[in-house]
Amino acid sequence: MKQRNLLKPILLTAICGAMVAIGVRQLAGNRPVASAAVDNIGNMALTSAVAGGPAATAAVTAAVDFHALVLESFRETDPRLRAIAFGKAYTDWFQHDPEAALDWLRQMPQGNEYTEGLFIALPAIGKTDPQRALVLAASMATTHDQKFIYSTLFDQLAKTDPAGAAGWVRSVPAGEARENALRTVADNWSHSDLAGALDWAKNIEDAGERASAMESILTTLAATDPQRAIDLAAQNLEGGAADRVSQKGLQELAAANPQAAAEAVGKLPEGELQNNSALAVARALAAQDPATAVAWAQTLPAGAQAIALNSALDAWFKQDADAAGKYVSEMSAGSAQTAAISQIAENWAEKDPAAAINWAGGLSTNPARDAAIISLASGWARIDPAAAVRWTAELPAENAARIEALKGAYSYWEMADATAAANYLNGLSEGDRNAIKPATIAAK
Repeated sequence: MKQRNLLKPILLTAICGAMVAIGVRQLAGNRPVASAAVDNIGNMALTSAVAGGPAATAAVTAAVDFHALVLESFRETDPRLRAIAFGKAYTDWFQHDPEAALDWLRQMPQGNEYTEGLFIALPAIGKTDPQRALVLAASMATTHDQKFIYSTLFDQLAKTDPAGAAGWVRSVPAGEARENALRTVADNWSHSDLAGALDWAKNIEDAGERASAMESILTTLAATDPQRAIDLAAQNLEGGAADRVSQKGLQELAAANPQAAAEAVGKLPEGELQNNSALAVARALAAQDPATAVAWAQTLPAGAQAIALNSALDAWFKQDADAAGKYVSEMSAGSAQTAAISQIAENWAEKDPAAAINWAGGLSTNPARDAAIISLASGWARIDPAAAVRWTAELPAENAARIEALKGAYSYWEMADATAAANYLNGLSEGDRNAIKPATIAAK
């Protein structure tokens, strides 16, 4: 009897607190202060209840209108805060009365809150009743974002029983939902039992689904055994899936063994896979020995060569500009040397225009010097367009690269300070003005 008497005022306090909270909500409208008041009163009520023991807590919980609290979250206009408020309120409701919360969710309009509620309710159900969670997902998850629920559900299943999870995959609707499930099972299974995962994937009847599972397994494998992943991709995949696994494997191999990766990239057919992989290998090689990276880049086909050479030279220039410049100046004449000279000249002019000019002047052929001057002027103009234009304009008139370099540098000055650029232009010869801005002369 005494315990009942002590509990009574606590219960009254809690219930009154909940009633006041509901009254505050009704009176306060959209004001943020109202939400804060509700939270504070609710917390006070629950604190009092906890002090009274389980019976008091249960009484307060029963008095809380969880549905109303969820609806209250919709009053928040800031999307981020609204998502937070809804997530908290709906989680509390689901924990208190999962069936009522689920019934309400199934009938609410599609939208952000519906999707958020889906990712709260179904994983909670899936922990104890995966079959029901999957049945619910089949009817409730209809959009691209909502179908990611299958990744969450199968991640729960596959972490403890990947083979069992694989057995559930056939119950998932075909298409995007099933692919999400397949990839999640494959990824989890490959971490714990690679042989078992590979055996399962190889025996999937549908070719597209088999490729999805195999790609996920081999992508995971590439992080620890890139060469094996590349080999298995060649045996079991084709097209884009094979290329994606190979590229991931080559990136990992480049980090672990750049020489082996360089050899593998050199054997690839020309195309996007070779180009993208060459970039990663060039960076890795250049970190060890930039001269080797540059030399290797020149052995590749034109597309991959340009990408790899650019990457290797950039890394070398940052380490030792003089050595990079010397190597490029001694390359065999041709398109590769011209591209390399242009890159070094542009980078050097941004860092040290005087050193870049000195280097360019020492190049042995006119085509090499012309390429350097044009790129040097543009690189310098990025940091000091007025100085770059004035230097270029003072080059000998017979210099074949003068006009192109002048036009490039002037374009940067015009963007930076159109008035100053125009005033300088008016002081140039008619030939230079016409070369830089033909419309200026035509208008006179």
